[in-house]
Amino acid sequence: MSAEAFEALQDTLARLAERSRNQDSVAGPARYQVEGHGLELLYERDPRASTLTLLAVTRVG
Repeated sequence: MSAEAFEALQDTLARLAERSRNQDSVAGPARYQVEGHGLELLYERDPRASTLTLLAVTRVG
């Protein structure tokens, strides 16, 4: 993974974590595409513990 893609991954996770603090969380894993880097994230939020767990990173396209 390039440094640019890794930085985009970190930025995306930070935004998802911030968004999860401000919104109700959907139960179960969720997917998110990191635009421009061909990555798809599988993650899960736990609002009670205020955590976001990255389950998988998959290269798409």
